[in-house]
Amino acid sequence: MEKQSELNNEQVLSVVKHLKDIGEDITIEQAEKMLESMQHLATLAINQYFRRASGSKRNSSTK
Repeated sequence: MEKQSELNNEQVLSVVKHLKDIGEDITIEQAEKMLESMQHLATLAINQYFRRASGSKRNSSTK
């Protein structure tokens, strides 16, 4: 779990640095929220993909 936290910290710092390089001012807290939101959206998309994939298998097996 600690490795995931370190990876998140690196990602947050990378986002902050990149945005500051292009002239956008962002706080560490804002970058952390952005990362959390992106991770949540990715999780939802993956779950939806697998739900659809398993649903199509179920539907085809009942025919």
